[in-house]
Parts: sequence; C-alpha cells; structure tokens
Amino acid sequence: MKIVVTTPEHSIRIGLPSGLIFSKGSALLAQRMAKKYAPEVNLPDGALPALCEQLRRIRKTHGAWTLVEVESSSGEYVQISL
Repeated sequence: MKIVVTTPEHSIRIGLPSGLIFSKGSALLAQRMAKKYAPEVNLPDGALPALCEQLRRIRKTHGAWTLVEVESSSGEYVQISL
C-alpha cells in the first residue's frame, strides 16, 4: 500500500506492507477495536476480514490499484493505492 500526499510546500510518500495491513489478524483486531470504541458502527461478524481478503485478492490479481485519488483547487493532492 502506498500513500502519497503532496502540497505546494511538501511531498510525503509512505509505503506500508499490504500483507500486514490486510492480514486476517489485523482485520480481526480492527473489528474488535471498532466494536469497543465505536459501538454505533454496526459491522456484521466477519465483514472486515472478508473485505481484507478481497483487497488482497485484487492486489494479487491486478497489481497496483488506486483506491483514492483527490486533488484540491489549492494544489493539494492525495493518492492511496494498493
């Protein structure tokens, strides 16, 4: 996973290992934390691990894939890709 944030003054690139971010353990931990700290968010059991599994499959099948790409009128740019 790669996160790119560019402003007229600065440019930041952060690389994160997709295998770690979208692992089953990370998904289960995130789901547990969501239930504890945001009980108003109603996630069915197994929904987050299933989403992470599909994101891993997409990454394996298609390679680099852009999830979010936003550019503001003031020249700020954000891109999150697998």
